[in-house]
Amino acid sequence: MSGRLFERLTHLNKEDVSEAIRLLTAGEIKKAKEFILQTVESKGPTREEWTQFLLYIGIKAGDQERGDPIQRHAFALCCFEAASDVNTAEERRAIIPDLVASAHYNLGNALSDSGDYPEAIRELREAVKMKPDNPSYHNNLGIVFLSTYDYVQAKSQFDAAREMFSRIGLEKWATRSKGLSHL
Repeated sequence: MSGRLFERLTHLNKEDVSEAIRLLTAGEIKKAKEFILQTVESKGPTREEWTQFLLYIGIKAGDQERGDPIQRHAFALCCFEAASDVNTAEERRAIIPDLVASAHYNLGNALSDSGDYPEAIRELREAVKMKPDNPSYHNNLGIVFLSTYDYVQAKSQFDAAREMFSRIGLEKWATRSKGLSHL
């Protein structure tokens, strides 16, 4: 943790942090948010301090190379979703939805890698819904549809990705998506 951020987070009680992590790890986002907001009201750490903490541990969880990738990305998603409701700082409002969409994307990819295609599709669709202008989200959703032999949906996603890649000047990726859409 960077020194400045660590100094700001030392206002958080270790027991409170452990409880928040326990709730997030269990996927109990609503309870975690309620717990965090209670500590803000009763113990003094600000919403901003909790937001910084949630964003930090979410990013760290997603960046880890050890452990089950599905659990890591699901935990990161929980952290980002909790941060979106706890947050009040204007400058963070723009980045949190991007982090949530990215966490859905990463979780979808991990689920796809494990062969859980229905859940992968659900997570990748959520990423596409949140960031419809991200061609990589469409491309990977197309790959999962291809894995499930849903060629119509795969083609639709590859076409969307190809058009977006072309628009932003990434012809190499646009060509790849075009090739995949002809399978």
